[in-house]
Amino acid sequence: CILTFIIYYVMSMKKTVTSAVILAPPQHTWGPIQRIRSQYDKAYERWMPHINLLYPFLPHDHLEVAAAVLTNALSSVQPFRVSFKDFGSFDHSGSSHTIWLSPNQSPGGSIEDVQRKIQGAFPMCDDLSSRASGFVPHLTVGQCKGEAATQQLIASFASGWQPIEFTVTELYVIARTEDKPFAIVHTVPLGKTVEIPKQLQPVVPAAQLYYEYTSDGTPSQPLPLEIAPDGFAYAASFARSDESRVAVHLRLKPPPLLETGISPQTTTKQFFVVLDVSGSMAGAPLNEAKQSIIALVNALHEQNARDITLITFNNACSVIPIGESTSVINAISAGGGTSFLDCFKTMSKCMEQAYTRNNNIAIILLTDGQDTSDNQPGKPLLSAALASMKTLLEQRYSSSEMHTLGFGRDHDARLLLELTKGASSPGTFQYIKAPSEIDEAIQSILGLVSGSSAPSVSIRDATGQLHRVLMQREPTENENDLVYEGTAFVPHVSGSPLTLELQIMHSTGTKSGDHHVTPLSVRPVERAPGSLREEIELRVGCLQSRIADLGSRVIKPGVPREELNECNREIGDIVLQVDGLESIVFKSKSRVDRKTLMPVLQEVREYIGTFLTALAGAMTNTLTNEKIANLTSLAYKEVTKKGLQKRLAQRAGANVELFDKLEGLVQKAVASINFQELEKKPLPDIYNGIGACALSCMTWDEALRDGDCMCISLDVARSEAAIADPSQVVIRSINQTFVTSESFLDSVQFSLSRDMAAHGGFGRDVSGNIVVGTARESITGVLPLYICEEHWAVARHRIKPLMGWMTTLDIMGYAGSQLRTIPFLVMAKAAFDLTSEFKHNIFEMVKRTCVQIYKEASGPHFEVQDRMSTQVKDIFERYVSDPSVRTVDRVPSNHAFLTQVMCAVEMGDITLSLHDAGDMWNQFWSAICEEEMRRLTPYKYKQLDEGGKIHLFSRMLLPDMARYVDPHVAAYEAEETKKANASAQPGGDALAIYGEVFMKQLRIVDQGMADRLASEAASRIAPAGGSGQAGNDKDDPHVQVIMAEPTEYKGDVTPEAWEAMQTVINDFEGVLIRNVHPLLAFRALLSKDNTKVGHAGDVPYAQIGADTKEKIASLVMQCIMHYRNADRRDAIASGKYLSPFVQDAAKQLLQRTYVDLITRERQARTNAIDDRLRQQRSSEVINKFCSANDAIVAAGMMMDMVKFQGHRDYHSLICALKRKDCAIPIEKLTMLLRGEYLGVRIFLDVFDGQPEGTFVTWHPSRKNLFPIWMCHRALLTKQDWLDLVQHMDDIRALLEKYYARY
Repeated sequence: CILTFIIYYVMSMKKTVTSAVILAPPQHTWGPIQRIRSQYDKAYERWMPHINLLYPFLPHDHLEVAAAVLTNALSSVQPFRVSFKDFGSFDHSGSSHTIWLSPNQSPGGSIEDVQRKIQGAFPMCDDLSSRASGFVPHLTVGQCKGEAATQQLIASFASGWQPIEFTVTELYVIARTEDKPFAIVHTVPLGKTVEIPKQLQPVVPAAQLYYEYTSDGTPSQPLPLEIAPDGFAYAASFARSDESRVAVHLRLKPPPLLETGISPQTTTKQFFVVLDVSGSMAGAPLNEAKQSIIALVNALHEQNARDITLITFNNACSVIPIGESTSVINAISAGGGTSFLDCFKTMSKCMEQAYTRNNNIAIILLTDGQDTSDNQPGKPLLSAALASMKTLLEQRYSSSEMHTLGFGRDHDARLLLELTKGASSPGTFQYIKAPSEIDEAIQSILGLVSGSSAPSVSIRDATGQLHRVLMQREPTENENDLVYEGTAFVPHVSGSPLTLELQIMHSTGTKSGDHHVTPLSVRPVERAPGSLREEIELRVGCLQSRIADLGSRVIKPGVPREELNECNREIGDIVLQVDGLESIVFKSKSRVDRKTLMPVLQEVREYIGTFLTALAGAMTNTLTNEKIANLTSLAYKEVTKKGLQKRLAQRAGANVELFDKLEGLVQKAVASINFQELEKKPLPDIYNGIGACALSCMTWDEALRDGDCMCISLDVARSEAAIADPSQVVIRSINQTFVTSESFLDSVQFSLSRDMAAHGGFGRDVSGNIVVGTARESITGVLPLYICEEHWAVARHRIKPLMGWMTTLDIMGYAGSQLRTIPFLVMAKAAFDLTSEFKHNIFEMVKRTCVQIYKEASGPHFEVQDRMSTQVKDIFERYVSDPSVRTVDRVPSNHAFLTQVMCAVEMGDITLSLHDAGDMWNQFWSAICEEEMRRLTPYKYKQLDEGGKIHLFSRMLLPDMARYVDPHVAAYEAEETKKANASAQPGGDALAIYGEVFMKQLRIVDQGMADRLASEAASRIAPAGGSGQAGNDKDDPHVQVIMAEPTEYKGDVTPEAWEAMQTVINDFEGVLIRNVHPLLAFRALLSKDNTKVGHAGDVPYAQIGADTKEKIASLVMQCIMHYRNADRRDAIASGKYLSPFVQDAAKQLLQRTYVDLITRERQARTNAIDDRLRQQRSSEVINKFCSANDAIVAAGMMMDMVKFQGHRDYHSLICALKRKDCAIPIEKLTMLLRGEYLGVRIFLDVFDGQPEGTFVTWHPSRKNLFPIWMCHRALLTKQDWLDLVQHMDDIRALLEKYYARY
C-alpha cells in the first residue's frame, strides 16, 4: 500500500540515531565530568562524555567506509588543544534547560572547522548545523527545569571545577544496538589519509548499449554535424539509460543568421508578462510582483528587447505596452475576481497583432487564483479559449515558450501545467509559497527567455507521441556561430526497434511555421561506459523523467484505482534504483564524485517524497491543489536552475573584452611607476607586518614589479543568490596570511584540477579548501589592499576577477556591484574584532582600501546619480525620516552600508558631527538596529500565518473580551434573533423590516426621493422605525458591533500583558545580543570611541532607544508583522508602519492592534451567529424573495441577506428568479445584474482603483441565464432583454442564440 512506500522512503534517507561521529576527551579525564553526569544527565548510561559532530549518522553496515571517508576529509587537520573551563546552558520550550561544558580551543584548531569538513563529506547529515543557532560545540552534563534553578546549578558546578585540558588527535565513530550503550566502533585520526578497502570500492556499472547517428550509419565520435538540404546541421547520440528509457542527446546548428539580419547577441522575441491583479493579490504579493517585473523589464531592456507587453487581469483585462519607462507598473492596483476566460481571449488578440512584428514569443504568467468566469461543468468556454490560443501559437509562431508561476495554495495548478505545455518550446512552472520567492523565480525565468531564440525541437517516438527538447546554446569561439544542444528521455522498451523522428520548427526572415522533419536512424555499437558521474547523471535524468510522467498521470482528475496502484509499484521500483545509485556513489573513492552526486540523489529523493504525497492524496481523494503544485514545480526544477546559470554565462561573455584588456592596463600601470622613488617613500606603520606572500615568497613591492598585488586572505562562502546579489557573500574570517592575487588564482586552478569541489560550491554553510595559510587556516578568497597609490594602480585591475571568483566561482562573473559590496563586507567583519594590535592594523588596511574604492566609485566619470557618494549620502540622510529606504531592496546589507557611511565620513561627504548631533545619531542608530532585528526575526515567528499572528498578539496584549466583546455580541444576537423571528411571520410587518433596511441607505444618497417613496409606500409598507433620518452602513447592527471601539484602551502595556509577552521579548533580546550587538563596533568607530569596540556584552532594549514597555512591545510586534520586506514596504506605503521609538506612535500601534483584535473577535462571533440564523431561515429565503412585490423590499432583502456576491444566500436569490411565480422578476434581475438600485449600492463588493460610483455586476452563467429567460421572456421584448445585458457581450450573444433557436 502507499503507506508502506512512504515509510520505505523515509527509511531510505540513510540516517539513524544509533550511530554518530563524536569528539571525546581521553578516558583518564572523565572522572569530574562523570560525577556530575551521573546525577544530572538522563543520558548518562547511554552516552560517554562527548561532543556530537554528526548525529544522526549512517546505518552500521556503512560505518567502515564512512570512517575511511572521514579520515581522508580530515587529512589537512592537525591535532589541536581543547580545554573545558566554563559551563553554559540551552533553554528549550517549557522552561527546560540543558547544561553543558563549553570547549575552549587553541588558535590553531577549531571544532567548528572540523565539523564543517566532515559534514562536507556527508552533506545529508546536517541536523546539527541546520538549527537556527547553527552548530554549537558542547559537552552535555545535565538537564534542569527553570532559569533560576539552572543558573544556581551552574554556579555550584563552577565553584569547585578544575579545568580539563587535552590534545585532540582523533575522532570516533560510535554505534549502539537496541538499548545498549554507545561504543566506539572506528577511530578517525587527524592529519592522515587511508585507502578505501577494495571490497568497499564501488562497482562500476557494466557496459551499456549505445546508439549513435551519422550520415552513413557508422559509429563516430565525436559526433559530426550532418548538413541537411535546408541548411540545418544536426547530430544525435543515444544511450540506454535503463530498461524503459533511451536518452537522446541532440546538437543542432540552424541556417546562417546572416540571411535574416538578426544578431545572435540581440533578443528578437515578443515578450508578454501576464499578471493576475485580483483582490487576493493585494498587498505584499502584488508589491513583490511589481518590483520583480520592473527588474525583469529593465534586464530585458539591457539586451535591447523593446517589444514588451504587460497584460493585467481580474474580471477584465488591461493591455499596457511597456516602453522605456516602467513607471506604469507601479500604478497597478488589485481588486475583483479572476477571469482566465477574458485573459486568454485578450492574450490571443495581442498575439495576433504581435505576429505581424515578430514570430518568436515568450509568455510569463503569474496568478494566485482559479477561474471565476466560466461556471459551467468542465469549463467548456475556458477550454475553448485555451485551445484557440494554443492553436494560434502552433500555427503562427516559429518559437514560443510559456513560463507560469502559481502563487499561494489556491492557484489552479492543473491549468498552469496545461499552459506550460501549450507552447512549442518547453516552458516552466514554479510554485511560489511566499511573496519573497517571487523575485528569485522571475530571475530564473529571465535566464531562460533572454538572448536569441533557440529552435523549437521535438522528437516523435514510434507511438506518435511528441517529446519537446529544451535546447540551450553551446559556448562557441565565434559569437555569430550558434550551436544548440539538449537531451530528452524517450520511453522505449529494451530489445524493441528504436524508431524516432526529429521535428524542428524554424523561421527564415519573416516566414514562420516551417517544419524540418528527419528520421533518426540508429544502429547499436558497444562502447565502454563513461565516468561514474556521467553514468549516474544519465540514470538520474531518466528517473526524473519517469517520475514526471508518473506525476502527470496521478494529478489528472478521476484516475482509476488500478492505474494508481500501477504508479505505486513503479515508484517503488524507482526508490530501489535510487538506493542502488546512492550505494555506488557512497562507496566511490573520489570525494569529488561523492560531493557532487550525493546532492543530486537527495534532490531525486525529495522529488519522490513529493510524488508519494500526491499519490497518497489521489488514493484517498485528498489530492489538494498545493500537493499538485509542489509536485509540478519540482518537475521543472532543473530547467529553472539553468536560468540562473545562463545569466552568469551572459555576464561572463560581457567581461571577455574587459579582461582581455586587463593585462595591458596592468603593464601600463607598472611601466609608469618609479620604483627607486617608491623605495624611499615612507608608509604608515600598519603595513610593517605584511611581510612576504605565503605562496610566492615575494614582498609587495617585488610583486608590484611583476604586475601583481598583495592581498589579505579570507575564508568566504556564498549562496547561489550571490550571483544576482553580492551581499549574500559571507565573510567567515579574515586570516593573518598575506598572498598575492596571481598566486592565489594559480592555487585556485591547481586545487580545482585535483578536486573540482575544492571551492566549496554554493552554500552559506559549506567550506572550500583552496589553499592552507600559515596558521593552517582555510583560504578561499582574497582582497587586494591599498598600500600606496602605486600599488593600487595595479590592485584596482586585479581586484575585478577576484570579486567575480568569490561571488560566482568564476572570474568572468564579475559585476560592478561586487566591488561596491564585498570589500565593505570585509571591512565590517574586521570592525567586529579589534581586540589586538594586529587586528586593528588589519581593519585600518581594509578601511583604507574601501575608502579608495569609495573615492573612485564617486568620481566624475560617473553620472551624479550613479556615484557611490550620492547614493550613500542620500540613504544616510533619509534613513531616519523615510523608512522605505531601509529595506533590503535599498540596503542589502546594513553592515556594508555602515562601512560605506564610515568611508563617506572619512571623505567628508557626510559631515555630521556625531558628538554635537547626538539626538539625530541616536535616531539613526535606533532605526538601523530595528531594521536588523526585523531581518533577523526568529524563524518560529516567520512561520506564523495571519491566524497565528493574531493568536500570538492576543496572548501578548490580553484584550478584555469579557468587557469589549461579550456584551456587544450578546446584544447583536438578541437583535438578530428578534428580526429573524419577526421575518419568519407572514404579512406586511415582516417585509417592512427589509424595506426599512434599504430606505436607511437611500436617505444618504437622495433624501428627497426617500421621503417621496416613503410617502407612496405608507399605504403598502408599515415602517419598522422612524423615517426621514439619515443612516449609513454603520446603522447595520452587524456593523455597529464590529465598529464599536474600546475607547478606554489607550495603548498602555498592563503588568499582566507585560508578563504574558516576556517569551517573545526574550526571543528578540537574544537577536539583539547575538546579532545586533556587532553594530556597536560601528557606532563606537564612528564616534571615535574605540574603547567600546569588539567587546561582547548585553544590548538591552533601552540601548537602542526602546526604553518603555510600549516601545519594546511595538518594536517586536512590528518585526513579526513585517518580517518580509514586501510586507514592510506595504505597511510604509499604506501608513500602517509607526516608529516604535516614539512613545505616542508606539501606543498608537498597540491601540490599533488591540482594536483590531477586538474587531476580529467580534466579527468571528457575529458571523457565527449569522450562519446559525441563516441555516434556520434558509428554507424561507426563496419563498419570501419570490413573494416580495415591492422593489424597495426586494432591494432591502438583498442588502440584509447578502453582504457579498460570493455569499451562499446569493445563490438562493438566483434560484428564486428561476420560478414562474416570482413577483417583479425583471426589477429583481436588474438589481442583481447592476448591483445597485436607485443609486444605492446593494452589495459590498468593490474593486480597487474603480471610479467613484462604479458598481460590481453579476455575470450570469449559461446554466442560470437560460432558465431565467425561459420563465420570464414574455415580460420583455427581445430588444429590452438585449438592452438589459448591454454591457456583457458574451451574454448578449447567448440571448441571440436563444431567440434564434426558440
